This record gives sequence, C-alpha cells and structure tokens, in this order.
Amino acid sequence: MPEQDQNTIVAPIVSKAQSISSTLNRNIEIFSLTPSTLLTLWEIDASVIMDETGIRNINDKAIFRFHNSVKLMNTTIKWNGQDYIAVPIQAQGFEYTAKGSPPTPKLTLAVNDEGAPMLSLLKSRIRELNDLTGVRVTRRRVFAKYIDGENFETISQEDLAGKGFAPDPNMKFEPDIYFIDRKSIENKSVIEFELGSILDIEGIKIPGRIVAAKRCPFAYRGNGCLYEYNANRVTFIHGESTESTLPDEAPPVATFQDELISEILGGSTPITYVGKYNKDTNYVKGNAVYVQKDGIKYYFVAKSNSPPAGPPNPIFWVSDSCSKLISGCRFRFKNAASLNFGGFPSTLTAV
Repeated sequence: MPEQDQNTIVAPIVSKAQSISSTLNRNIEIFSLTPSTLLTLWEIDASVIMDETGIRNINDKAIFRFHNSVKLMNTTIKWNGQDYIAVPIQAQGFEYTAKGSPPTPKLTLAVNDEGAPMLSLLKSRIRELNDLTGVRVTRRRVFAKYIDGENFETISQEDLAGKGFAPDPNMKFEPDIYFIDRKSIENKSVIEFELGSILDIEGIKIPGRIVAAKRCPFAYRGNGCLYEYNANRVTFIHGESTESTLPDEAPPVATFQDELISEILGGSTPITYVGKYNKDTNYVKGNAVYVQKDGIKYYFVAKSNSPPAGPPNPIFWVSDSCSKLISGCRFRFKNAASLNFGGFPSTLTAV
C-alpha cells in the first residue's frame, strides 16, 4: 500500500479533560526522581519538494522516520501509529542559549551500505532532490513509557501497567521543526546536514512587510484596505440618504490631505454616485464617478457643472484619496468596530 501522505503527525482527538490529564502526567514525569527514558524521534519530510519537482509517484516514499535510541531499542519503534527505524544518528547543537539567536544544529546519519535500507533510499532522494535543501526536519521527544502498546505485543495490558508502561500518544513535548540548510558532509559512511530555523531560511524576512508606525501601506480600496467591500462604510458624512444612493459602492470621502470633499464643494452640494465615467455624459457639480485600473476603482467628484475635461483633471474633479493616516481610516470606517489600518501605531516611541 502507498504511504499515507502527511506532513505532520496528528494525534487522536481528545477531550479537554484527557488533554489536561496527559499534560499533568507529562509534567510529573519530567520532575520525577526516576523519569522514564526520553526517546528522540526524527522525521525528514521531502514530500513538498518532491511534489514541486514533479518526481513523486503515488508509491514513492517521501517521509523518512528514524530514532537513535539504539542502545535502548535496537528495533523499530512505533509511536502514534508510525514506524521509526533504528538508525545511528548523531545530533548536536539543538540547545537554546540566552543570546537570543536560534540554534543551528547538525544532524549526522550513518549510511553505509550494510546499514538500514531506509537510509539507502534516503541517499537516492538526496541525489534526486539536490541535497534535500529546504526539506523539513522534525525532532519529536516522548518518554519511553508512553510509546504505542504495539511495541510490547508479547506483554499483556496488565503486565504493561505493572511495569509502568502507559501508552499515550498525547504524552509528548512540542516538536522542534527545522529545515535543511545544506548538506555539509557526504561519503560512503555518513551524511551530515546543517539545519536552520524557519526564521533563518534564506529569503524569508519577519515581518513580511515594512513596519511603518504612521503610514498605512495598503492600496486604498484594494487588498488589505477593503473599503470598497466593507459593509461598515460611512454614512455620517453624506447623510443617511447615502445608503440608498450608493447601495453597492463605497462613497467618496476625502482628499489625500484629509480634506472632506463635501466641504470643498461648499457644504450644501449633495454628492451623488452616477457610476463609471463616460466622456459623453454631461455631469453636474457633486456627481461622483469612477475610473477603473487593475481591478481598483478610483473615485472623483465633479467640482462644477459640465466639466470640460474628465478625471483625473484636478481643476474640474476632486479625487477621493486616502491620506494613509489613521485619520483617513476613521473618515471611512466610522461605523466599524475596528479600523483596517495597515500601519503599526504601537511602534511609536513616546517622547
């Protein structure tokens, strides 16, 4: 049968009470004077890379699972329904320090031809996938007393309990996830990988956009802003009648300098939405039109009757533009519970 295609192991759904009990028992085991042996389980998951390169068939093995507790169990360990092959592995550099930088560990696997067949298959994957760069490596840790009962098929449940074994897939530590940065050593006997944290992967930056305290980076009426599509658009500037005259559009509000368009028109001229701009239409003062580019509508309001030129001519039309400040957001999302402001005002330093 083909291997189950999964990137992470999913524990059985448990109740809140079971989860609390497992966590409590795990903590008791941690602080016990005679704790059970802590097993380290490893997963090298090449499924995403294989899918992207198109070399994967339904029967191809993409997830390799190992354990290096060969002195304790020189056989396959079954945990959470998955088999972990006994392989000589040397892992170093996983410790976190007070310096704040994430660890950059190394993982060394013995891959001689007389070793585990699974490692020979892994070597072929390395050749196919250009050294496995970018492949995810997961380190899982679990106490030996909580591994699956199938590891002790010859022992009855009563004897298991008497020996202190209590199979429970939820009795585990949070997994440590790394990615292969590069293959540092490969010869007939060993393969060594240098691993990196997800925060250290080349080309990835956290955060994914510039942290600007005062300015919003979102495109007005576009992605992130969503003023064009937000149900909590304003009605207070143009009066309650705006809701009936602009049922499907977000009304023009203010200029880039946060000047209200209604005040520019004199305060008494109503703003009326008339749809997409048409050069053959005779517009009057207060008519609101839009022109569309790259899927975004840009709104303009006529400053006089029969404007001789169309938008964006600033002599005859007022452009509805956002100042990219919180004040501009407040004009447009007056009735919303929160603003769609894309800046980070909390980063401002008090003077």
